[in-house]
Amino acid sequence: MNALIRSLRTGADGVTESQDAEARVDSITIGSAADCTIQLLGRDIAARHASIARTGAGFRIRCAPGRQVRVNDAAVAVQPLEIGDRIEIGGHRLRVIAAPAGFDFALEVQLSGNVDARDFERAFRTDLDQTWLSRRAGAWILGVLTLSLALIIPLESYFIHRHGRATPSALPDDSWWSAGPLIPAHQLVIAAHANPARHDPASKSCNACHEKLFIHVQDPACKQCHKSVMDHVPVADLARTKLGAAPRCAQCHRDHDGGASLLALRADDSCVGCHADRHAAFGPLEVAIVSGFSRGNAHPPFSVTLFKPPADESPDGSVAADQCVASDKDLADQLAQWLPVREPVKQAHDESRLKFSHKQHLDEAQMHARLECASCHTPEPDGEHFVPVTMGRTCATGGCHQLTFDARAPELPHGKPCEAMFVIEDFYARLVSGDPTLRPKPREVALRLPDREQTQAITKPCESPGFACAHQRAEEEITRQFGPKGSGCVSCHMVRETQGPDIYNRYRVMPVRLTYDYFPNTHFRHQDHLVQKDLSGQDACLSCHPANKSESSADVLIPDIDKCQECHSDRPIVDQVAVQCVSCHTYHPLPIMQASRGADAKQ
Repeated sequence: MNALIRSLRTGADGVTESQDAEARVDSITIGSAADCTIQLLGRDIAARHASIARTGAGFRIRCAPGRQVRVNDAAVAVQPLEIGDRIEIGGHRLRVIAAPAGFDFALEVQLSGNVDARDFERAFRTDLDQTWLSRRAGAWILGVLTLSLALIIPLESYFIHRHGRATPSALPDDSWWSAGPLIPAHQLVIAAHANPARHDPASKSCNACHEKLFIHVQDPACKQCHKSVMDHVPVADLARTKLGAAPRCAQCHRDHDGGASLLALRADDSCVGCHADRHAAFGPLEVAIVSGFSRGNAHPPFSVTLFKPPADESPDGSVAADQCVASDKDLADQLAQWLPVREPVKQAHDESRLKFSHKQHLDEAQMHARLECASCHTPEPDGEHFVPVTMGRTCATGGCHQLTFDARAPELPHGKPCEAMFVIEDFYARLVSGDPTLRPKPREVALRLPDREQTQAITKPCESPGFACAHQRAEEEITRQFGPKGSGCVSCHMVRETQGPDIYNRYRVMPVRLTYDYFPNTHFRHQDHLVQKDLSGQDACLSCHPANKSESSADVLIPDIDKCQECHSDRPIVDQVAVQCVSCHTYHPLPIMQASRGADAKQ
């Protein structure tokens, strides 16, 4: 039937308000149970105290066995109902009213205001004794379920996985008791160790990391994959400190949260707890004191890592007795001997052996073109580093610098001094022989090598025979390219003169090594600093790197800590970006030779 239940409530001001609700039920149930159509609370009201149902053309109220209600002040167990009848149950008053159109039955309900707080508790089952289950039976059932789900079934699955057998479909897989999702990289490891007898994702094995029962993941399991990860403190140095044993990997790297924490603890306390007092933790080791990054906290000035040529390098800087037979491997071996040295930023001096002026290249009047930092420095995909600057990739791009010495000659090969000399000799031999193919080549050159013009190379007369004249002019051009007063290769490269009679080994071009990463064990994303408050583009670069004032490649254009503290702090400060220790520092240091790629000296 479709019944209208109208609830009456008298407010504090004495005004009675009503609220109507529609109930489509077979019968109207009345009692203290929460699922009754009309819930009435009281000590004498049963969970299913009474019900009102249709009987033929009328309606009748029927009480539960042993229960009664008062209808028109008379106690009854069963009674037909008519419009106007008053029903009283435990102090609550109900009255049958005329049903509006669309309803079969209508009832007006006014709740008693003398309901005790304990009546609310009795209306719900809050004690085991109120159910069919006894305490002792419930304890046994719960104990057996706990042992089965938490111990027996997991152990059975564990031994099945260990023996490589198929997991019965009736048993749950590891996903039932997993603490949470892994980061994607670890999910791949689990997939590689999955049980081959089951092909569903739920059969992934946890044994790849959890090698022993009831024992946390141990470091050897981590280092099976992370072989190249270095310890924060070398083992030999750790023994000299008061730090005790190295922490277990999983103490800081906690998985099973889906990577929400990036698999590492990020609180500064983990770092400052040791580094704020070097004497308490590090003993005789010289470690800088760090208590934070704000201006009021101790943090040492920045130091950069530079590569310096070895002190015992041969005086002429050669890579072989005859530089014409030196191979690329010889050059790579020599560059590998350069030693990493840490120097404070303010005293740092780069020995790249490249002659270069940032100031000149950013001077539009001198360059006859507008160059910006981004014209030469291309960001790497990681957003931190820049693609190494090379002659072929950077300087010669767009025709800025071409290695030509005569409008009729081919370009000189870069990074190969002997081959360049051979090209010069070949050109003059062809020139004196009257080679008709030697014609000026049209070139659109925006910039030339310093102090050089696009002209014929040697124009003064030569009285010697043809071949001797060609050799004489070739030596003059080679001297102009590599000699101390020249204006070719020597304009950008350091060249040592050996005074040797052999023209091919008289000038030794010193290998170049550019610094790829001044802070190999820290993080700094240039991508995030392209916009700084009201600065962007070129202005943002120059605000930290004063390249427009640098006239020497020996300048290390890295700002010190005071520049960073203008915008960053480890404390919440208005108009500053908060940073943590791990925002910049790497807990596991990289091998210093791996961290710096350097620049290719040949290209």
